[in-house]
Amino acid sequence: MRIPVEPGSSFMTVALLAERETRVRMDPRTRKSLILASARELFAESGYSGTGMAEIARRAQVSKTLLYHYWPEGRPEILVAVMDQILERVTALTGAALALPLEPSRRIDRLVVDFMGYFEDHPQDYRILFTEPWGTAEPRIVSRAVLAGKELTSMLIVTLAGTGADAEVLLATTGGIVGLLLSLTEAVLSGQVAAETAAETASAFIGGGLARLRP
Repeated sequence: MRIPVEPGSSFMTVALLAERETRVRMDPRTRKSLILASARELFAESGYSGTGMAEIARRAQVSKTLLYHYWPEGRPEILVAVMDQILERVTALTGAALALPLEPSRRIDRLVVDFMGYFEDHPQDYRILFTEPWGTAEPRIVSRAVLAGKELTSMLIVTLAGTGADAEVLLATTGGIVGLLLSLTEAVLSGQVAAETAAETASAFIGGGLARLRP
């Protein structure tokens, strides 16, 4: 849709009309992506409890009505959408590490380094995905955080399935690896443990766990 400009309009008027025209022409997928980027910034800065729909609308320069049009359930649904975006990135790098043509133990070592490295570069993503959900008291958000851990565990199970280990032992081992990885990553981000120490510790413990999987 072309917005008409009156002859003799000021530069500022023309600029504002051009901006309005851009907004009109923006497709929903792009607009939703920009809104989620704004929401992600706010959740990282102020946490879930300090971020309301009004703040998200203001940061994204859209109306609250539009937010509810895209996410009828409001703030919980928006946070879950942001969590899904982060998890997509994390599972992509996890999958890439586990697909390397290396022995399983070497692939998992690479996973540890890449996983911790990502969250060192993006500490706000760790907070949003693995820390913030537990204080929201929102079942849907908590369930998504739990599912994130399960997805990582499932990827490890697929990688180690060829060891011939008992299913129960395999599940316990992979679940332990994910738990250790999250715990050490949090310790690194809080400054309690150096990244190199955390990676070495994870490698040693995981190596011991993998030894149990050998027939």
